[in-house]
Order: sequence, then C-alpha cells, then structure tokens
Amino acid sequence: MSRLDKPAASTSPTQHPPAYRALRMAAEWASAVRDRQLNFAYDPGTGYMVLDNSGTGPTLPVFTRSFTSRPLVKEVEFSVPSSTGKPLTLEVSGYRASALFWSESSVEKFLVPLYASVSAHDAPRCLGQFFDAWYGYPADEVQVCAVAYLCGRKPPACGTPLLLANTVGLICLEGGSQLRLLSLDEFTARYSTAPYPVGGPPTAGSSLPEVRPGWEISENVESVVARDVAEFVSGMRGHFVAFDTDGTSLVPEVYTGESPPSLLGTPLFSALARPVRPDRPAPSGVVLHVEGAHGPIVQTLIPAKDDPATEFVPDSLFWTDGAVETLLLPYYASVKGSGSWFFEACLMGKWNGLIVPPSSTCTEDVRSAMLHRFDYATGRVVDDPAPSTVYATMHLPRSEYADMAGRTMVLWEKKKVGKHQKSKAAASPVWPGQGGVAAPAPAKRSRKAASRATEARKAGRSAR
Repeated sequence: MSRLDKPAASTSPTQHPPAYRALRMAAEWASAVRDRQLNFAYDPGTGYMVLDNSGTGPTLPVFTRSFTSRPLVKEVEFSVPSSTGKPLTLEVSGYRASALFWSESSVEKFLVPLYASVSAHDAPRCLGQFFDAWYGYPADEVQVCAVAYLCGRKPPACGTPLLLANTVGLICLEGGSQLRLLSLDEFTARYSTAPYPVGGPPTAGSSLPEVRPGWEISENVESVVARDVAEFVSGMRGHFVAFDTDGTSLVPEVYTGESPPSLLGTPLFSALARPVRPDRPAPSGVVLHVEGAHGPIVQTLIPAKDDPATEFVPDSLFWTDGAVETLLLPYYASVKGSGSWFFEACLMGKWNGLIVPPSSTCTEDVRSAMLHRFDYATGRVVDDPAPSTVYATMHLPRSEYADMAGRTMVLWEKKKVGKHQKSKAAASPVWPGQGGVAAPAPAKRSRKAASRATEARKAGRSAR
C-alpha cells in the first residue's frame, strides 16, 4: 500500500465507517465518470471505498450528468527527445487520464492543492512521497517528464480500492531510451530517490528583454495583481523578470536565462523562480487525437505554431468535465479573488458551449452565459443545452484564463463550411493576433525600461 493512502497508525478500518479521505475519493471518481451510474461500497477490511456491481451488499448509487456533450479526446501523444536523436512517444489514454502536466509550475498550481486537500491531515506524508518522485528522481537512471492525472472517464475495476496514489501517473524517461507510464507505487518500488538538488549555476541570458502585457494598477497594487504577478513568475521559471511601472500599468520585462542582465538599471522590483530540476526533459511534442462530430481531429500543441512567446506555450492540458471542475475552477477562484465570478463564468461558459469560440471574451458574452446557467439551474430552461464544440482547454504559464483582448485557451472543433467543402476539423490554439482574435495591446514601457533597452542596443552595436 502506498504511503500516499496508508491510514494513520492509530486508526483501525475495521472499527470505523468510511472517513473523509475514503468518501472524498469516491466523490472524485463520481465527478470524473459522467452519465454512468457508479455503485460505491465501503470495504471495512481496507478502510477504502470500492466500486461494487455485484448486488450482494448495500451500495451508494451515484449518477453525475454532463452539462452537455462534446468531442472526446481519445489519446494524447507525449514526446520527448532521446539519446538516439529520435523523439520517444508515449500514448496517454484519454479515457484513463483526464489531464496532463509537464512543468513544475503547473504541477504546483493544480495537482499539489488537490493532493493536499484529498489527503487532509496526512498531507505532509502524502505530498512527501509525490515530491520524492517528481523532484528527487535519480537522473542517471530515470527522469520524470510529466504527470498524468489518472482519474478519467473510465472507472477502476470493481473491488479495487479507490486510492489517491492510483490517480498519479508518472511519465518516465528510463535510461534516456524508453518512455513509460508508471504509477507512484511502481516508481517507488523501482527507484530510490534522493534529496532535491539545488540546481546548477544560474544560466546566462540576453541583455534585451521581451516586454510583455502588464496589469492595470492604481496608486497601490491590489492583492489580486500581486497574486497574478506571483503566478506569472512561477510560470516563467528559469527566466529573470524585471517589473516596472509607467504610473498606470505594472509591466513585466522577461529575460532569457536566470542571471540579471548587465544593463538592468533600477526596476521597481525583479523576481526569479528557478527550476528545481533543470535536467527535466521538456516535451518535443504534445498531440491530441479527438473523436469529433465531423470526423477525427488531430491537434498539435507542441511544437507551438509560429514560435509564440514563452508564456503562450502551454504547460498543461485538461479534457474532461471532472478535470476542469476539480482542478481549474478552484485555482482561478483562488487567484482572482472577489472578481473570480467573472473568470469562472468565462471559463465554464466557453467549456460548456454557452460562449461559442472563437468569439472573444466580452462582458456581454459572460452576462449571457450566466443568465442561461441561472435559468437552467432554477428550472426556467427545460431544454438540454446545445452540444459544445470544445474538447479541451490548455493552461498557459502566464496563468490568466482570458483577458479583454480576446486571448483564449480552449480547443474546439470547427463546423463544416459546406456540403462539398472539406473543413479543417481541428482549430489551432489561438495565440495573440491569430485565428481572427485581436492581439493584446502593446505593453507600455516605462521611461526607465525604454532607456535600459536603448542602452542595451547601443552596447550590442559597440561590441560588434
């Protein structure tokens, strides 16, 4: 039995009814498996819930209905470079898994809070085992490249204890030549872990920054902006970031590498989140295979189209109702504070087809989606909603779901354009300025930022 699920030594499962952790795992599976009845039973011998369709004992029948139908992700191809020079590819089942994470930042933002909540008082021990694998892998034997959340549309076999550890899928590069999906228990049995390495010396970077869209501010920075900044720095892991202001906006300047540039000057403040494992292989390919209403869809996320900026290259992917509601909703509710209702309505409106992509996000779209959902919840709307064309949503390192400039992260199926015309089934991820969506307004540089950039260019010309 995994440390992630082992009951505390002072408890005896044969003497107690199911406790919070057992019931919580049943609830997670009830959310993951939609439009199908699940019969949960308690196994006093193990202290865990199981699925039981035998009909020989009492069960708790649970049925969770989908809000609407949508194209289904069948599998996700995850590729990394290998020692042979040819990429290695692993096919992750879209039925067994419901989300995939390939950056330290996305794992910390989404999976860590879930594991801590589900494991309750045992969180330090549970997270310890997970971190031992994610951060402490012996790189000379194996490298953990990504984590698959194995709480998908396919339920576990009847009689199998519903363990938190069984939802952890580690995509491992073994010996630089084989890519495998291991459970947490399999990884722990196969490999010994070590204390997390500190990382190597800071990587060198460029002297010219990429000035990115910032945040509107007043005289003082509010807590929501401060949280946005923190999430941005987490996503820009391995990049030195300087922040400056022109009086109305807080503007980030992103440098490649971790070392402060020689001509940094005096920004308002600077920040750097260093990767714990800089040796973790980055994916060379992430490709979705989807069962669409108009035929198969093949959607390539990585390599990204037209080489977008770092914060617009996805670092995780979600493709089921359960994953979106369990992982994305709590995160944005936390980050956006009192304004989270707008972002939640935007997210769920697009996910459930109430805001039809590629429509840009505006207040009228969100208002219409909220009114429709309110009428549906109160019984004023009795008809089922139209099918959603959205089959997945990705997360970007910047961690903002959408903004008024129309950036979106949903992936959707385009409708056929005519009876005798061939349509492109897969919609490309909408980067700023692509796909008929307006690009964000250019970020305003502060006078200090503009001066630093000018000095850097002059220094570069002098060096040449």
